[in-house]
Amino acid sequence: MVKEITSVQNPYIKHLVQIKEKSRERKKTGLFLIEGQREIGLAITGNYDIETLLYYPDLVIIKPAFSSLFDLIFKGVISY
Repeated sequence: MVKEITSVQNPYIKHLVQIKEKSRERKKTGLFLIEGQREIGLAITGNYDIETLLYYPDLVIIKPAFSSLFDLIFKGVISY
């Protein structure tokens, strides 16, 4: 399912900022943020579960190595 976020005041975005900036929040939730296609690839290779994938469609250039991942996400095979 694709959701559009249009405001930085969105409570979910505020929560993500806390996870990114506060180690206490990362420890509490067991979550962390990664940014970039390379890092996503490393996380997948390292068998990390990707809970959520955020992207800006106009800026995403899908490299061939990641096209199958994005295809699976967009087809709903992999939830995010």
